[in-house]
This record gives sequence, structure tokens and C-alpha cells, in this order.
Amino acid sequence: RTMATLQGKRIVIIGGSSGIGYGVAKSSLLSLAEHVIIASSSAEKVAKAVARLVAEPDLQAVQGLSGKVTGDVADLGNPQSLRTFFEKVGEFDHLVLTGGT
Repeated sequence: RTMATLQGKRIVIIGGSSGIGYGVAKSSLLSLAEHVIIASSSAEKVAKAVARLVAEPDLQAVQGLSGKVTGDVADLGNPQSLRTFFEKVGEFDHLVLTGGT
């Protein structure tokens, strides 16, 4: 029996800059997701999380990682922020919500 992967999938993780969301982002990349997009209400947290993922020793074998993980600001308490975020993201395969207000 073959293990399911996320190969070719676009994953959006709101609350992906730390904790469970960060873990989901890392696991998604290890499962060969095509693109992982993390979001947080803080641009600084997003930038740090993307940099950490790119530098993760466990992920060094993943080809072209720097193009596979990106991030942007999305504030769950601000409907316009979410609208803008999802307009930028476009189509995706899976949405993970680990953040809250």
C-alpha cells in the first residue's frame, strides 16, 4: 500500500508561523506539496517562519524549497484582510486553520 502524499497540491495554512501550523507547513513540505502558503497577522512572524522552513535541516533534501514556501499577512479579525489574502493566493487544494482571534 502506498502512502498518500501532497505532491502537486497547494496548501494554505492560516496560523502557520508557529506551533501546530508551523508543524503542518513542515509536514506538508516533507509530503512534497507543490506550494505551502503560510499566513499570520504579523508580517514579521510570516517572514521568520518562511526563513526557518527554508533553513530546516529535515527539509534540505526537498528540491527548490525556496519557491515552495511563501507567506503573507491575513488577519482573521479583519474581513478585508482575509479577502485580500485569498485574492492573492488564488486557487488552492487544502486550507488549514490553526490560528484564532
